[in-house]
Amino acid sequence: TNNMNDIEYKTELSSFIKNYPKLNYNEEWKLFVSLTYKSPIYSDVLGRKKLKGMMNHIKRKKIDCKGIFCNELDSNLNSLHHHLLLHSNKPISYLKDEIWNYWKYNGWCDIQNVKDNESVSIYITKHLGKTNINDWDFLELL
Repeated sequence: TNNMNDIEYKTELSSFIKNYPKLNYNEEWKLFVSLTYKSPIYSDVLGRKKLKGMMNHIKRKKIDCKGIFCNELDSNLNSLHHHLLLHSNKPISYLKDEIWNYWKYNGWCDIQNVKDNESVSIYITKHLGKTNINDWDFLELL
């Protein structure tokens, strides 16, 4: 059934996301970030453009930051928001400051240190596939 395939896909993807930083950086994810918008947006293209702007801002500050993002429509389907899992070789406080400095003009952000790699990996994949906008990608590919 589609539902079974959906569950299997999300399970495999959350496992991939959980293991990704260990395989690539020999560490766990550092930050779990949620980003919303002041004014509702519905466009995946616009959301990706805003995320790319933030990543370019971080690069200009000489912070090496890599990660994965998931787009989600909120429960009433009228605005996009993002969840990110990030890794950086710089002190996390620098990265937190630059995310906040950039995103405060777009909307609200919640930035947390990752305490449980598996839980955050499951969390960011739980709404994938609910709409065609609910998808994921690598931040480096923006």
